[in-house]
Amino acid sequence: CNDNAPLSNPTAVEVCDNLDNDCNGQIDDGSPIGSQNYYLDDDGDGHGNPNVMTTACQMPFGYVSTQDDCDDSDAFNFPGAIELCDQEDNDCDGDIDDNAANAATWYIDLDGDGFGSIDYIVMNCTQPQGFTNNADDCNDNDTLIHPIAIEVCDNIDNNCDYLIDDEDSLLDINTAHTWYGDDDGDGYGDANNTAVACN
Repeated sequence: CNDNAPLSNPTAVEVCDNLDNDCNGQIDDGSPIGSQNYYLDDDGDGHGNPNVMTTACQMPFGYVSTQDDCDDSDAFNFPGAIELCDQEDNDCDGDIDDNAANAATWYIDLDGDGFGSIDYIVMNCTQPQGFTNNADDCNDNDTLIHPIAIEVCDNIDNNCDYLIDDEDSLLDINTAHTWYGDDDGDGYGDANNTAVACN
């Protein structure tokens, strides 16, 4: 087929040289010597689909030499991509939403009152059981102590505002006592002069 090229004849092996070496009417066809495998990169992220391959002397348009893309329909999913909370395996490590960059911070809630502490923190896309999104509890071992609890006379900071009993203006007067003024110090109070307090 080319009597000026000694390597072109019907029994020759096709090589990557832009010639019809085996005289079958096609140039560099089949799997010529020097060719390599290329993989479809449908989403243009530089990582190929391992299930769609072609062999060629030069890389065809839309193909790449890597075959490590786990989702060739999404340009944001490829090995080394940033993992996000989106129910997808962005970095192609086989895990969904693991170590996501935009994961929320969750705080342990040992007493189950909806208020957590900084004693144990996890980063996760969804709320784990036994955790909450705040660290406002001042005593995570008592369900009756939290920021929206009622301050009562018990010598404890019930509502986590660092004020105890009479120091706290939010004191529940139903747990306090009514005291009567005793101006003359005789141990008997005046019913018209009262005060409500724990002590």
